[in-house]
Amino acid sequence: MKVLIVFAVSLVVFGLSLSSSFPGFSLSSWGVYISGAYLVLNALVSVCLFISLMVVNWKNKAGANSIAAVTVTWFDSVAFVALMMFSLIVPVMTIAFEATTHACSHILLDFIPTPWHIMVLALGPVLNGFCAGLLFQKVDIEPKTVNFLNGLALGIALPFAIATVPLMILGGLALIMGMAWMVFSAVLAFIATLKLFDLLTVYYPILKGHGKLRIAGLLSGIALLLLAQMPIWLTNFCAIQVAKDPNNTAAIHIIKLFGDKHYLLRKCYLSGNMPSINETGLPFIDTNNVRVVFKKVTGKEYTSFPKPKSVEQEEARVLVD
Repeated sequence: MKVLIVFAVSLVVFGLSLSSSFPGFSLSSWGVYISGAYLVLNALVSVCLFISLMVVNWKNKAGANSIAAVTVTWFDSVAFVALMMFSLIVPVMTIAFEATTHACSHILLDFIPTPWHIMVLALGPVLNGFCAGLLFQKVDIEPKTVNFLNGLALGIALPFAIATVPLMILGGLALIMGMAWMVFSAVLAFIATLKLFDLLTVYYPILKGHGKLRIAGLLSGIALLLLAQMPIWLTNFCAIQVAKDPNNTAAIHIIKLFGDKHYLLRKCYLSGNMPSINETGLPFIDTNNVRVVFKKVTGKEYTSFPKPKSVEQEEARVLVD
């Protein structure tokens, strides 16, 4: 019962932070007072969940074989809810929110520029969901498989966690705005995935002793992200070469064969925006040069193609502001 109460309160608070970000959301004439109280509540819930997840030591629950056995106290219940929220629900909410609104790509960095990134990133909470399911009903497991899958989830979360570390300075502002879970989602998912395995070893002691498989899974997760990222890196690198030398046919052919032309089309519209995380370490290319490269690759003007949805969303956002 304690777990259900904490879970219900947390879900309502995080749900409100998501809904309040959409246009048309209103809190009536008392909105200033209600939103102020809500922001305080959101900050308190976020901090309580985070602290409980960091402090809890599942290894002290040796011998437990049910959810009730590891959630005896209110603190244990809060920690368990934090584990479920940050390993499953918050990542799913963040991926869905960013995939539909591209909010971070407009104001911070573009973390999921292609459908391939979304699919790979979504695999993280799916794997955590599988592992979390083992907590609710104890079954016979293959320890090597579980170790590898947990490592795979860690490998998917780790690069995004590292990429968001520089944004932690915005964490306080995000907390005040009620959107802290957006900024900290990747870091929290990585921590929660580690904690999830700790709890699994309490249920299934046979999981211990397979660290090499977890490392193999972690490296596999990173490799999946690199595969998803490679077309954009090739597109950016080759676009730079074409911008320097318009007669560089080799770079043009590489973009045609292995590049991401949809991403290049989006860059034709993104004039004056902050550089994408996918361009880290590469020289900046102005929009006019990108349009020249796009025409050389496709043989057509960028305006002859349908405008990407993310661009339309950005234009609509500008009009609203």
